[in-house]
Amino acid sequence: MATVHISNAAARMCAADGGMAGPEQARIWLLGQVERGVVTDRLPHSMQGRRSPTGQFCVVDGVLILPLAHARQGGWVATSCHFDPTYLASRDGVGNVDPFALSGPELARLVSFSGHCRDRYRERCGGPRRDQDVDAELGGIIARSGRAVTRRPSWSSSSRDDAEFYLVADDEYMLPVVRQGSATRPFVATTCMHRAQDLFGYSGAALADLCRLPSSAGDAGPRLIALRAALTDSGATLRWRPSRRGRPVPDTRFSIEAGRAELAVDWDRTAATPLTIVRVCRGGRRWRRLARGAQPNLVIRMLRALARRG
Repeated sequence: MATVHISNAAARMCAADGGMAGPEQARIWLLGQVERGVVTDRLPHSMQGRRSPTGQFCVVDGVLILPLAHARQGGWVATSCHFDPTYLASRDGVGNVDPFALSGPELARLVSFSGHCRDRYRERCGGPRRDQDVDAELGGIIARSGRAVTRRPSWSSSSRDDAEFYLVADDEYMLPVVRQGSATRPFVATTCMHRAQDLFGYSGAALADLCRLPSSAGDAGPRLIALRAALTDSGATLRWRPSRRGRPVPDTRFSIEAGRAELAVDWDRTAATPLTIVRVCRGGRRWRRLARGAQPNLVIRMLRALARRG
């Protein structure tokens, strides 16, 4: 669809009828709506009789219409703004809802996600490729435990302060939010941060130093030294999800790839050494047997051999 610019008159009408703080907030909100709109000469039944300089309108969700004129710079310009009166009467002030009074599913249904937020979820949380799948996963996370807070969590290192509030969930997700969404989803999450995201920047020796064996492993000191050396030599990397050849392990969070070996890893968000190697998912039966109890030098040799083959 061609670009739709927002005139001052359209922004003022939107602010007045939509209960927004002012024309500038309304303009930003409208610019987000027109991306989902359709340019057409057909109006919803309840909006029949409206006029447009060109006979064309931008119609959004059947409840918002913007009469269009040709813009000097190309594209369209919205000359005014009209809401479906039935919608305005029935929405019960959703645009002015207090997010701090809601949580879980009630809050999730009012939140949409920007393209930047989806990209960061993919980058930092191993999210799926399709936008609708990202929206479903993030919506599910918010519905499960999401709540609005006025301050970002202490673990967040970002210095951005343009958010109106923050969504936090599971004590590990944080999404800054602005009130620029659609008529039915007034809140837009602008980015996504995860408490473990910095761990994925480590590899090799730096990642190995963050790993430990389970407390049930007994005298794990020599084995841990051996495993850390092998992870270093193989240039091990941390993955959010297992590879296609690996299998998910219950009650673990991440996966480490070390050459041809793959290890299931649990995560303790408060520990100084936060990654616990729980199981070898891939690397051969002999390697798994060695990892459980062989002499450290044999573990090192086996992992180095796997790394060279990989």
